[in-house]
Amino acid sequence: MEFISKTEKMFASWLKPIPNLPVNGQKWVAQNAWWIVLIDLIISIIGIFTTIAAIITFATFSSVINYGIYGYGSTITQSYVGPSVVSLIFSLLVIIASVVLAALAISPLKAMKLKGWRLLYLLFLISLVLNVVGDLISLNIIGLIFSLIGLGIFAYFLFQIRGYFGSTAKATHVAK
Repeated sequence: MEFISKTEKMFASWLKPIPNLPVNGQKWVAQNAWWIVLIDLIISIIGIFTTIAAIITFATFSSVINYGIYGYGSTITQSYVGPSVVSLIFSLLVIIASVVLAALAISPLKAMKLKGWRLLYLLFLISLVLNVVGDLISLNIIGLIFSLIGLGIFAYFLFQIRGYFGSTAKATHVAK
């Protein structure tokens, strides 16, 4: 937990010089964060099924290629699963973990509890590490740039609404 608190303070200090959203915008995002996360959750669930379909499709074609057209097989491709299936399975596990975190965050976000914000922050940290590591391993520089831009936007909005969750002064003005 100490690591998460330290990174939270670090990101907060990095984002401090950036202009804030207007107070009404901050309130709106804070009050509606739960259904924004719900929409993301639904899209992620669709992503799970899409990834499962991709794994099945790739495994099917891979086995056909491994067996060979006439059933003799190829010594080069026999028993080769390939990094693509491993990558797809890893992606599936990451999506499932993200779905679980998002699902756990919805109720506390709706109640404007700090736990909801912290779950979103944990989701941000996991996404940051996995996207950066994945893009660096695959040498996808364009993907890395877009990942960092998207995660930067996510961090900006996340830290703009931080004060509305928990027992801070802003949260008492927002609570229903």
